[in-house]
Amino acid sequence: MAVVCVLGQKAEMKIAIVGGAASGVISAIALMRELKEEADLTFYEPSDRLGSGLAFGTSKLSHLLNVPTSRMSALADQSEDFTNWLKENSPEALESLHFPFVPRVLYHQYLQFALVRAERESGRKIKWIRSKVNEIEPGAGGWILNSDPAQVDTFSAVLVCTGYRSMIDSAFMGVEPSAGNLVFDAYSDLPTPDPERPIALAGAGLSAIDHWRHLRHAGFRGKFYFISRRGLLPLAHSRGTTVPTVNVESLDFSSVRGLFRGARLLQSEQDLEWLALADSLRPRVQRIWSGWDQRSRSSFLRHVKPYWELIRHRVPATVFEELQSEIKSGRVEVHRARISSVKSSHKGLCVSARNADGSLELDVSFLINATGARVESQFLHVTGPRIYRIGPAAKAEQWEITAIPEIARQTATVAAEIRSSPMLVPVHTEL
Repeated sequence: MAVVCVLGQKAEMKIAIVGGAASGVISAIALMRELKEEADLTFYEPSDRLGSGLAFGTSKLSHLLNVPTSRMSALADQSEDFTNWLKENSPEALESLHFPFVPRVLYHQYLQFALVRAERESGRKIKWIRSKVNEIEPGAGGWILNSDPAQVDTFSAVLVCTGYRSMIDSAFMGVEPSAGNLVFDAYSDLPTPDPERPIALAGAGLSAIDHWRHLRHAGFRGKFYFISRRGLLPLAHSRGTTVPTVNVESLDFSSVRGLFRGARLLQSEQDLEWLALADSLRPRVQRIWSGWDQRSRSSFLRHVKPYWELIRHRVPATVFEELQSEIKSGRVEVHRARISSVKSSHKGLCVSARNADGSLELDVSFLINATGARVESQFLHVTGPRIYRIGPAAKAEQWEITAIPEIARQTATVAAEIRSSPMLVPVHTEL
């Protein structure tokens, strides 16, 4: 008599979602829609809220989405899902001066609604472990996750949705220890500012603009200094017009130099806006990025990335106009400079910076480090079958994968892939 092992019925898949911010919640929704009762899902998220993270954790109404509502659906195949939710739950947002850009807090509420709806429709409740994963390693039958406090679980698949961490290291700006209590991270609570003294912002991107708008809406009427290495502000979304589609297939995608030389030539010959070119290139960026070697990617990051980000990550036209008005009136100054030191002064801080003309000394009440968030890199080295990096965690591999439209499409694809290759239970049979 012999005993053999054959593959029998499908096993219930245990799937871990590491990270419970937007990319984690959208992943869970896609998995429940695709797998329904076939999967047992577990969130690992140490915070007290799902669907928030750095981007959507704000409660400030002045912090707006920088993507139109029609492109913010958590469902890849239902583009109007978020807009329909707004009609039912916040119709006043559709009448706002800034529409189709609405407060980010509303998107957090929508994600929580969409998650509960997916649980109800799938008939499954997601387990939520409020702890941080310390290690992911391969084991018998899948992946072993070690989390606090001393908990070990095994899963057949893992989705790494760790998103961003806040940029809190201000050492690069030469902050003296005595001045550290007046240097704030862009994602922390701020003190009440002195109405007579300016505020400095390290950076001039979306994070800096968020703080400028919030403090203005909170009643601060003093001056702002935006200090940025290049002194460039994000561009604005087109107001009420459709950006034309450009045929970019004739461009040389094989190298950074060839691509952007060709793009400049195309822009000049057809009198195109860079917004149109960027929007037409964007659906191809993942394919372009995957075709570049490390040298080409490094060249892009060093020479092109800052300018691509300005075009790619835009602000609502209304916000852009507000900012331009304040620049013209002198209430906002944008300095192309690099901060060299930050020292305490009698009433706040003395921020020293170097620019093309020499040095710059700014006396301010406090400094906000708005140089941006960084991708959480803890598990980016973990590779193998049935481990998937989602959203920002996949940026090194796909680059253009951090916005909600790309994340929704990616999670739908991953969920379909998991469903098409189910785990099977080993069955021992006597012959």
